[in-house]
Amino acid sequence: MTETENSRGAESIHVTVLRARRLKGVKGDVLTSYAKVEFDGKSLGDSAKVDCTADVHAEYNFTTSFDCSFTDGHYSLDDVASKPLLLTITEVLPKEKKQKEEKSAVLGQCTIDLLPLLLQPDAQITSTLTLHPVPGSPLETSPSDLGKPEVDVKIHVNEPLLVGEQLTQSNLFTVRVASAYSLPDSWSSGSHFNYIVGLPVPVTSDKQATVIFQNGALRSAADKEVSKRPAKWHSVPNAVNAAQFIPNSPKERVTHEEEKGDFAGKEFSSFRNEAETDKNRITWDVEKRCYLDPDAKAEFQNKISQSRYWPVEIMRNVPSQSKVPPAQGSKKEKNAPSEDDGHISFHGVAYVDLAPLLYPGVCSVAGAFAIHPFSESELKEKTKRTSAVAEDVARAQSSTSRGTGSSPVLKGKGAAKEGSTGLSKKGSAVKHAESTVEVDASQHANTEGLAYTESRTYIYLEFTLARPFVPRREAEELAAMVREYIPPRPSFKRAVGGASKAVEDYQTQLASVASMVLDEFREMFGEDLAKESLDLATSRLEAEQAYKYALKIGFDDENVLDEIHSVQKSVGFGNPSY
Repeated sequence: MTETENSRGAESIHVTVLRARRLKGVKGDVLTSYAKVEFDGKSLGDSAKVDCTADVHAEYNFTTSFDCSFTDGHYSLDDVASKPLLLTITEVLPKEKKQKEEKSAVLGQCTIDLLPLLLQPDAQITSTLTLHPVPGSPLETSPSDLGKPEVDVKIHVNEPLLVGEQLTQSNLFTVRVASAYSLPDSWSSGSHFNYIVGLPVPVTSDKQATVIFQNGALRSAADKEVSKRPAKWHSVPNAVNAAQFIPNSPKERVTHEEEKGDFAGKEFSSFRNEAETDKNRITWDVEKRCYLDPDAKAEFQNKISQSRYWPVEIMRNVPSQSKVPPAQGSKKEKNAPSEDDGHISFHGVAYVDLAPLLYPGVCSVAGAFAIHPFSESELKEKTKRTSAVAEDVARAQSSTSRGTGSSPVLKGKGAAKEGSTGLSKKGSAVKHAESTVEVDASQHANTEGLAYTESRTYIYLEFTLARPFVPRREAEELAAMVREYIPPRPSFKRAVGGASKAVEDYQTQLASVASMVLDEFREMFGEDLAKESLDLATSRLEAEQAYKYALKIGFDDENVLDEIHSVQKSVGFGNPSY
């Protein structure tokens, strides 16, 4: 954390609900409604009740606020990055006869993303949001030709949350957990289980948080996946239906060839197509944003450089409110582990290679990663970590079952003390010991985790940075750096008698030799050429050929040979006995 952030006090984030349009009530043409704003499950206030019709907008003009702390306050920059504002529009129903209390009905909800306050230097956000109907709302039956109901909102702060070096030196790390495929055979049924994914994320140089993705849903092969699926908010209490999804979050997955996982490439296409279309899957489709201040960013880079693999653990258990009692008359072994006792089972881990995030210009790593049976020795060998996040998951599950919330668990120096969740120190220690024993037992005899290897189970994950850790340099910048290392030198003087002179001399010598040969030829045969003695040359050639032919066939007629010799002498053939 920078000195500026340490010295800066809390900044108030002001939320103004301006108006709503195209609302539809349960009864009558005149609709009375009010707006409610929540953040992290806590109400920030309600607007006044206003009337509206189909032609007249509901003018709320309601302003509320909450404080964002730069140190250790209630709401941090990480909360602003990962948690939205929840806006709910509620209709006030007209009182009936003999009715004492006023009744109301929720019409719709929408979420307001606060991330632009961190990524942009602007101190104000003005947007028009679609109001999503809740189940049973009259907005579900609104005619499509009239348009969807909308709400105008404005978010502003007195000063930008991040400016200058705070903005350029910090970063945003986003984790999206999609689905797990090719599940173990024993997972073919059992929707009452809670499927959990957890991974560590650095918060400061000496502290890390365990990010937990819960409530994975078992989907059958008949429930087909769409190509572009929106992601849910990691934490948005009290939201229902479409309000649970992040606006503008649907996006296409990268192709198998572009992935950086364990099942990338064409050789795995048939296996993955079968696993993703013909078999059951566990689906989360949840996205968690993590704000990294300069210290956390440097620690994250250091961890990746020391060990390129990042552990992502997967497990399942039975939530306390979903425990299924044993069938009447059934017997259970005395020492047999039971998921109904809160035991974490099927403990597996996927090792994600995040080294590409250290390459220049790289902002994302996505792919299908194989799930291995959890082993403490393998975890230490690959990631240099000695503890699993399953312990934090067990503590979070204990806190949730006791109604103390499920915030990310902090580890390291400055972490929350035992008992801060509302448990007594003794009870917390006992629960921690029980969960540790369970995890240790699974580490030494993780027979359930072997089902991942037998089924070739894998999980699709996406890791994204708002800005690359190592920016890619422009060509002009690289050229300037080269010029610094290699200073400019004066151009070489043109040498006299260089390569061009050598070529010129060579061509001159060739022309001279050719001229000499031509002169000698003219001296030897110039007269013959001048007299046009072509017949003599022809006779000479015929005499030569006749003599050679006679020798070849063994001709021994002396009279004829003498005649040939005489012809040869007359035409200048040479020695006839040759």
